[in-house]
Amino acid sequence: IIFLLQAEIDSRNIMNILRGVREGLPSDEITSYLIPGGSLSPTILEKMAEADDVFSALSHIQDRFDLKEAQEAFDETNSLAPLEVTLERAIVERGLKAFQRSILSLGALVGFIYLKEEEVKNIRKIIRAKEYNIPLDKVREMLVLT
Repeated sequence: IIFLLQAEIDSRNIMNILRGVREGLPSDEITSYLIPGGSLSPTILEKMAEADDVFSALSHIQDRFDLKEAQEAFDETNSLAPLEVTLERAIVERGLKAFQRSILSLGALVGFIYLKEEEVKNIRKIIRAKEYNIPLDKVREMLVLT
């Protein structure tokens, strides 16, 4: 259960850092938005926040997350959305593993909650896409399907 919460915190911290680095914010301002309690050490997060660009920030965590395809998509579009979706998918996969381990455990309950939360996020993405007339193929790229 703890590892799921840590993964969620890591995902939010990574995205906050990437947004800050892309916008050119100073590292001390970026680190003020970080959430304590994730599995990434404060040293790694600080190094990421001090990076000059998104790619050098991601180089500090490439051993933990497989973000190569998302990095290529970012390079083409300059959008952080592929990176965020990739991190969300990684969390959902961990939630599925917790859900499948045991039917009567607390981990199964937490895994189920994560899956339901992801469904709600997908529905919100679909609604916003319809609201802004985003093409269906772009919407499919943003969804996290299990």
